[in-house]
Amino acid sequence: MPPKTTSDSRSNLINTVQTPLGFFVLVVIVVEAGLMALAGNFAQPGDNSYLYSIVGLLVLLILVVAVIAFFKPEALSGQRKSAVEEDFAEALAKDVFEAFDGYLSNEDEMSRAEAYEYFAELCRASRYYETQSTKCFAATFVNTVIKRADIKHKPKVAGAIGH
Repeated sequence: MPPKTTSDSRSNLINTVQTPLGFFVLVVIVVEAGLMALAGNFAQPGDNSYLYSIVGLLVLLILVVAVIAFFKPEALSGQRKSAVEEDFAEALAKDVFEAFDGYLSNEDEMSRAEAYEYFAELCRASRYYETQSTKCFAATFVNTVIKRADIKHKPKVAGAIGH
């Protein structure tokens, strides 16, 4: 096996960065390596400014990632919430509601509420309800159907399913 070249190592490193979080970490590593090199070459004895900047950059990274993780956790993995998926879920839910509610329109309010609660539970029990993306789709779908049903005794799942 031929020895690895520098360009092979760099391309392997670049190929491993596949998410925004990975890119963020790579940038911090490169910047901190540069600061360490500068500190080794130019820092005077007793001058801790490079050390403080390295620690400060690491703390800043942790704070930025924590804020992003709190407000938009899907951004760290490179996933984006698609408005098309949400619009499609709502349109599909409206069509399903029209078909489903036609059979339930002659039932009393409690029976309709139970039927919609069963419908929501059935949707949540689906094997497609495993990833964050499909959970969001299912939540939009179920909440749209429940909202369109306009029943007085809303199923508990209407507020329990979140994005």
